[in-house]
Amino acid sequence: MTRRPRRNRTPAFKSKVALEAIKGEKTLSELAQQFDVHAKIGELTLENNFLETTLTKAGLLSAKK
Repeated sequence: MTRRPRRNRTPAFKSKVALEAIKGEKTLSELAQQFDVHAKIGELTLENNFLETTLTKAGLLSAKK
């Protein structure tokens, strides 16, 4: 399986996608398909934050940032 080259998005493109997301007329999945992007980064960030908070509260991770 070959990987496609990383795409560099222009600030104008990012603004356009952000404005569409803020409008709330389409779901995240629909926007991702329309603009050929994926929403995995947001999901991973959310999971990482949850795990960090949970492990810190359990005393299994030191709270250093």
